[in-house]
Order: sequence, then structure tokens, then C-alpha cells
Amino acid sequence: MHHHLMSRLVVALAFSASSVLATDLANVSIIAQPLGKNEALENIEVFDVIQKTAMEDLVFSDGRYHFQYPIDQAVSLLFKREGYVTSQSGVFVVPKDGMSGDLGNIAWQAMPDWLWDSTRYVVERHTSERMKPGYCQLIATVSTHNKSLHEDSEHQGAAGTKVALVSDDWTERRKPHGAVFYFGTLAGKPQPIPGLDETSVEGGVVIMNIEPGHVYKVMANKPGIQFSSQYFACNPSAWTEAAPGETMIINLSPYNGADEVSEHHASQLVSLNESVTGDD
Repeated sequence: MHHHLMSRLVVALAFSASSVLATDLANVSIIAQPLGKNEALENIEVFDVIQKTAMEDLVFSDGRYHFQYPIDQAVSLLFKREGYVTSQSGVFVVPKDGMSGDLGNIAWQAMPDWLWDSTRYVVERHTSERMKPGYCQLIATVSTHNKSLHEDSEHQGAAGTKVALVSDDWTERRKPHGAVFYFGTLAGKPQPIPGLDETSVEGGVVIMNIEPGHVYKVMANKPGIQFSSQYFACNPSAWTEAAPGETMIINLSPYNGADEVSEHHASQLVSLNESVTGDD
């Protein structure tokens, strides 16, 4: 994806369903799994954030959901399932060869309601902030090279990584978000740990109160390592239609969070049609 990607995504988000021209279609797959389990999550509801429509024609087979989407169009999905916190994917531009396979599909690592409630309690208790209505809350996993939801290993995270957000259209000097918390393990469960200033082997990070109305790039930084670039949009209007009154949670799951690759292999990594070493 070329260096004008951020502008393209902003334009795509402004389009209505009626303004998208007919074009060639590519196959896109969704893999949905409960957090900590290597099993498919069935009977999910999916909402197209950009077109603001429910996706009712998904085909479920081989543990994945399948649909077709216009090539070179931006796509972002909102996922719902009873017992799990509603959350939105990143924003991707569909390449000509589609999005499928363990490292190419759109991933939803569904977080149980109880774990989100626990996460929220921890981060609000240890900061003067509260999660604000109308603002987005980001949960992202920074993963080691080529890790996906189909990995059997217990930990997928790239430890020792700092995470930041940038937006081309954010002009204020202050950061466009609130507190940042990194996940560790507490009583055998992943939890945000106050005081951590970088990722653990869990790889998880929570960023609170992200300003709405912008497209963001997730920046993962670790000495000697390069990462894929991932994008998301904080778009309250879509949530008003699909999940009114719910907390606007962006969930960037493996491999859609940020994928680690050594400098030696950086030129070989292509994440959703974007070269890690190319201009962003």
C-alpha cells in the first residue's frame, strides 16, 4: 500500500454505500475465536462499518466465515456475539488476491464480557481517567513473526515493544488518546498490569479514550525489529447504528495487530498488501 494510504482510508470512510462503484470482487475470510481457545466461534453477527450495513450472507465453512468484497475498497467490520464484548476490526484495503489464509484473513479474538469488565476495572482504578462515551478504546496484540490465531503456542506476543498511535489529520500537540496499559499475566489470566511500560509475552496493550473522527496507524517500536503497520478508524456513527450505547472497542487481533519481523527478513514481509519497509 502506498504512502497515501491514510488519505485513501479517510476518503473511503466518507463514502456512503450508494457512492461505491461496481468493481471486481475478491474473496475475504474472517477467523473468529474466543480469547485463549483454538476453536471457531460460530453464530457471530458482522456489521460493515464503512457501508453501515449488516452482513447477512456470510458463508461459514472450514472454521471461517467467507464473503466477497470490492477490490481496492477499504473494509472494516464490527463483530457481535452473546457473551463476548462487541468490537471492531482494523481498516484494510482489499487486495486483488483477496484476504484469506492464517496470515491474511480478518481476525477476531473475541474477549469474554467478564474479562473486559475486569480489564476496564483495572485501568480505571489505576488512573484518574474513566472510559468516555463517544471515544474509542483500543485493544491490540503485538505478535511475534507470522503468529496467527491458529497458533497452538500459549504466548504470541512480542515482548519489549512500545506502542503508539499517529494520525495524519491530528494537529494538536497533545496526544489523541488517554492512558496506555500493557498486559501481563495475573493468576494465570491476561490482565493489564499497572506500571508496565512495554509489552510482555502476552503482547497485549490497551489505549484509552481515543479521539473520535480520525483514522489511526498503530506504531510498534522495539530496537532491532520492524513491524507491519496496522490502521483503524474511530467512527462513532457506525456504532450508533450497529451497537447503540455500547463501548466503542477496537480489537486488533493477531495477525491484525502488529507483526514482528527481524530486520534481516523485513523486506520479505507483506502484510495485507503493505511492505513493512515501504513508505507509509
